[in-house]
Amino acid sequence: MGALRADQTEVLLGLGTVLLAAGLFAALPHSGFATMLLIGDVFQGLNYSTAAALALLAERDVRLGRGAASVGQPNLTAELVEGGDVS
Repeated sequence: MGALRADQTEVLLGLGTVLLAAGLFAALPHSGFATMLLIGDVFQGLNYSTAAALALLAERDVRLGRGAASVGQPNLTAELVEGGDVS
């Protein structure tokens, strides 16, 4: 869960934005312009939340020993530890 501590700001911004948009949607009259702005706020909140999701996926890959190799990049750290040639 260290990944969530590192992305605490993004998690709080994302959660706060989505909750604010939901509360304002419930409280305000449902005009088209207000609804459009609130939908944009929800998307922005989800955008902030993706930082935490990617951090969790990266931490899982590191724990499983895949590291950068899971995205198609060579795992240079493993090659250095094994004494392989990095070039």
